[in-house]
Amino acid sequence: MLVPASGGPLMRRDLTRSPLIVVAALLLAGCVPQSPDQDTFRDRSELAIEQTVSAVESTLLVLRLLMREDMLTNYAEIAVHDAQDSLSAASGGYDALNPPRQLDQLYSSTSTLMSDASSAVTDTRIAVSRDSAGDFAKLEKQLSKLAKDLHRKLEEVRAR
Repeated sequence: MLVPASGGPLMRRDLTRSPLIVVAALLLAGCVPQSPDQDTFRDRSELAIEQTVSAVESTLLVLRLLMREDMLTNYAEIAVHDAQDSLSAASGGYDALNPPRQLDQLYSSTSTLMSDASSAVTDTRIAVSRDSAGDFAKLEKQLSKLAKDLHRKLEEVRAR
């Protein structure tokens, strides 16, 4: 790039020293999908499953407290919404990974469980918001099964 010097002829500017170029390069590097090795991918899978278990079990606890009328609906709505946000963050981070070819099955099964959990937590949030107590028992059963499946998957990942 040619830049006029103060009062002098046009001079060539070294772009590699421009802070703006360095910042732009770092930002673009952060947009590249992550391709971890097998051990790192297993670790990330474990973390994503743990976060999903936490969100599902938090939602399940809130639902059970509501069913026993031991929690205010307003607080329950906030708690389930927070669990949903946490689950969305975990899913987004996990979905951004490029699994090693050898771990495609782990990626697929974990993604499916996380998607099922997200749907169940969303359905619970809506039911709580609408005060649809008639749906709580069905949702409690669904969340309980998901929690068991997630714990099983977590143990499977930890065993490798």
